[in-house]
Amino acid sequence: MTDEQNTREKAINTIRALRARAADEATSQAEAEAAASRAAKLIQSHEIKEAELRDLGVSGVSEGVHDQHRRQRHPTLRIALSGIAALTECTPYKRGGSLIWVGENADVEFALYLSELIQGAAERSWKNYAVKFPKGHGPTTTKARRSFLMGFGQGVQYKLQALAKERIEKREAVQTGTGLVVLKNALVDEYVEKNWGVVKAARSTPLPSLDMLSAMSGVSEGQKMNLQKPIETNSKLWELL
Repeated sequence: MTDEQNTREKAINTIRALRARAADEATSQAEAEAAASRAAKLIQSHEIKEAELRDLGVSGVSEGVHDQHRRQRHPTLRIALSGIAALTECTPYKRGGSLIWVGENADVEFALYLSELIQGAAERSWKNYAVKFPKGHGPTTTKARRSFLMGFGQGVQYKLQALAKERIEKREAVQTGTGLVVLKNALVDEYVEKNWGVVKAARSTPLPSLDMLSAMSGVSEGQKMNLQKPIETNSKLWELL
């Protein structure tokens, strides 16, 4: 198979997975719209015909990297990690400061989507919080910034877990829930063992000693975050959604 054929096959698999996500009753309206939009753009850019989509099977397991060159994980994602994993049904692994999301193609797309969304929102929220204080009197220390960002991650974590629970309940109502997640986890385990050997998945870390005022302010702002629509960011991913 040539590189061009391989790229085309990967695109077709991704389109099918995105369409399946859009059609899933447990998918939110925002996720369904994003998945459908992403699929449409891939069809157009690769000039794929509907017959090709019908002839191929469902997508397999893939991986995607967020923050590829960071030395340490972003403070917000250190806390919100398990919530993103639960909602997207992906498994996160860490390499230095980067996160490697492993799962079905469309699930990985959404894990990267949420990682970018939440990290960007946390940074903007911190800037808005810090400028409210007079120069020299505000939370300008490294500890205060880390505390706010980790608190933001905790606030978002609450929302992510609630959304994940809601999705599971919807699936269980139509008897398509637990078995699907177990199957996805088994496929991820098989992929990782085959390609990486024995490695441990990344987990959310507990809150360390923090500046409590900044941390609680971060929790409050994180709980306000709107996860239903994109916010401004420079990521190329957003250009495709």
